[in-house]
Amino acid sequence: MNGYRILVVEDDAASGNALRRLLANKGWVVTVAKSVAEAMDSLSPPPHYILLDLMLPDGGGEEVLRKVRDENLPSKVAVCTGTNDSVRLAMVKDMDPDILFQKPIDFEAVCQAVEDETIF
Repeated sequence: MNGYRILVVEDDAASGNALRRLLANKGWVVTVAKSVAEAMDSLSPPPHYILLDLMLPDGGGEEVLRKVRDENLPSKVAVCTGTNDSVRLAMVKDMDPDILFQKPIDFEAVCQAVEDETIF
């Protein structure tokens, strides 16, 4: 699992840094993007796994998920959101994320989801 690349898309600096440190402690290579634009720039080469916030300063995280799905990128996507907007959540679910976490996220559940995807 060394070299396993994870992209954390999170605009809250404290949350992004905490996730980066915790995931890096698992031996994974972690990049943090704080906006849709930074996330889009971080998709080449595609990360193995993306932890994706929906509410970002320059748009919705859905744009990143749409790009991953439209371009058939091999990245797994976990949406991590604090929204309880049922219409928005239904739209996101229709975009077929690999998993959806409600904030505050359970770090152990996130790690388990990532680890489940790293078994070949």
